[in-house]
Amino acid sequence: MVCAAIPLASVLRGEIRRTRRFARVSRRTVVDRPLSVLLVLSSADPLAQSVISGIRGHCVLTCESAEQALVAVRQGFAPDVALVDTRIAMDGQLVSDLVVAVGRNSLPCVALRPSSSPRPSGFDGELTLPATAREIELTLETVSLLTASVPA
Repeated sequence: MVCAAIPLASVLRGEIRRTRRFARVSRRTVVDRPLSVLLVLSSADPLAQSVISGIRGHCVLTCESAEQALVAVRQGFAPDVALVDTRIAMDGQLVSDLVVAVGRNSLPCVALRPSSSPRPSGFDGELTLPATAREIELTLETVSLLTASVPA
């Protein structure tokens, strides 16, 4: 598959631009099922609505703390991707803990960070808050492409 070699982090950092050719390929190969999204973000946050609206059409579990996210995964929620607000969990420890709890070799984790915050470590990609619904949609489309090309 053409998109299998595109690293998620490179796409999210903008190192790989969406070209017309890539857009055509992505529309054909996006997973037909909704993604399971673990969203670690305070629902009281004024930015939450734009993030949540970008996830429509996918299965989303919103957790308001790192501990709550870990409990959900340990109790059986199997996310395809985690979107983590770095104001809640700044370090990559949550990412490591989630990967262990999920029981797979990897779990794409995207940092949602305010522009004033330092770059987080341990994440596969990042989006600067406030992120638009379209930016969230493109991120999930990229994850969908990558999960479709990874053998189960």
